Amino acid sequence: MTMDDAPLFISGDSHLQITSDPWLDRVPKEHRERAPRVIRLPDGTDVWFIEGAPLQDVVFGLYAGKKDFRPFKLTFEGSAGAGSAAQRLAEQDQDGLSAELLFVGANGPPLWRHIRDDDCYLAIIRAYNSYLAEDFCATDPDRLIGVGIIPWTGVDDAIAELMYCRDHGLRAVQLGVISEWKWNTVER
Repeated sequence: MTMDDAPLFISGDSHLQITSDPWLDRVPKEHRERAPRVIRLPDGTDVWFIEGAPLQDVVFGLYAGKKDFRPFKLTFEGSAGAGSAAQRLAEQDQDGLSAELLFVGANGPPLWRHIRDDDCYLAIIRAYNSYLAEDFCATDPDRLIGVGIIPWTGVDDAIAELMYCRDHGLRAVQLGVISEWKWNTVER
């Protein structure tokens, strides 16, 4: 059987577990210092630092491909699904996947909304969507199907970002609302 004869297997619920490093430079300079970022703690653990939120373990997704289930105190470095688009495509090949819908990682939209300055928050959403469309998914848009983020600041902003996502080749978007969902916070 050749690859052309093989059935298509598409993951409809994958997550792009990346730090903000690849897209941070897309955030306008006046907002960059307030953008979400991964920091490394003295014990070697990676955590998300997001304005207005407690430090967040990078628990979700980074234990993929590991033999020992240890969902806390993980790092992005060397983790499956946490690298470049080329790495992601190689992992798809290894897993027998034809394509993936790539939602933002678990430390995304609900935590980003802790940033109360709407202009800053909207700039962060745009920076992520821009990176997703123009860099990551552009590597192979048939296999890397990015799911854009729609902001939670009102209908006009949501429609504007929806149009941006459409115009830049993202074929799906993630809608959401603020909830009382409890995240895995880091007690320090």
